[in-house]
Amino acid sequence: MTAEFRSPSHDNVRFVTRLVFVHGSVGNASATWSAQRALEERFTCVFLTRGGYPPGPPLERIDFEAQADEVAAELREGDHLVAHSYGGVVSLLAAARKPVLASLTVSEPPCFGVARGDAAVEEFLAQYESFEAAGPRDYLEFFLPLVGSEIRLPDPLPPALEQGARAAMAERTPDQAAIPLDELAAATFPKLVISGVTTPRSTPSATCSRRACRRSASCSAESAIRCLAHRATTMRWSSSSRVRRDRDGAAAHPRAARA
Repeated sequence: MTAEFRSPSHDNVRFVTRLVFVHGSVGNASATWSAQRALEERFTCVFLTRGGYPPGPPLERIDFEAQADEVAAELREGDHLVAHSYGGVVSLLAAARKPVLASLTVSEPPCFGVARGDAAVEEFLAQYESFEAAGPRDYLEFFLPLVGSEIRLPDPLPPALEQGARAAMAERTPDQAAIPLDELAAATFPKLVISGVTTPRSTPSATCSRRACRRSASCSAESAIRCLAHRATTMRWSSSSRVRRDRDGAAAHPRAARA
């Protein structure tokens, strides 16, 4: 796990607190969060690159459990954790292991285990599990349309994209993740799940997001698991929230900012 840490160069600017970003499959932190770089002007941002992704060395095996421990080790009290796709699964586990956050936001985490039996999820998993990629391009030509992406692949693949594809191929499949919904429900920080349907093929991920959400927002053992995390239906990124800075430049997070 590598962390690219950016902090505003001027002190009399308004922030909420640290923002920690965790990317998904194929694209690394640089590719995934390019649009969020503008936040560095207002907030202290940490862009985590998961192991196996460039610029780090390739890995033969990537496991969400091990990476959840790595993300948890990076978290500080008062952080806002933001994650996408496979990184969302990693971050759900990390947030339960170290519940010190100001908030948790995950965008379409493919926690398929919470929605087993759903027709769309079962169809998706059957297609994914039956495919054997001959190489990175073969994998991307299969995987990207499966998740609703219309990206046109360059030829040849750029080195970062080729390594990202190999990393995705090495990942333990996220349907094996046991999302700790009761622990997340008990945690007092706000949670937000972003899900949507851009094409019919993106439905399984959106289904899993919705099903996990209601379950972790409630401590009751109500019927089956439904949709992941939100004790707060919206997250207030308030421009009026301020944090103090201590002598070494680290943010001191008042509890009021985490309400």
